[in-house]
Amino acid sequence: MQEVDSQVTEVNFMEIHAISLEELKARINAAGFTPDDQSLREMQAAWPHFQAMRARLRRDYSYADEPASFFSLESGA
Repeated sequence: MQEVDSQVTEVNFMEIHAISLEELKARINAAGFTPDDQSLREMQAAWPHFQAMRARLRRDYSYADEPASFFSLESGA
């Protein structure tokens, strides 16, 4: 089994682009949600933090990292 890289990647908030309220509303509406204006403003304020979390996610998973490819259903009886 591969070791998981536990090193946290630093994210530069200056490199994260802000999102306009109109663009956020269009994205949210396209996903089928219709939040009120106050909720949209809160989501817009959280956008840089959300993008920073996404940037820290490990994306180079291999087939062996999938739990379903590791376990078998062989019975011991």
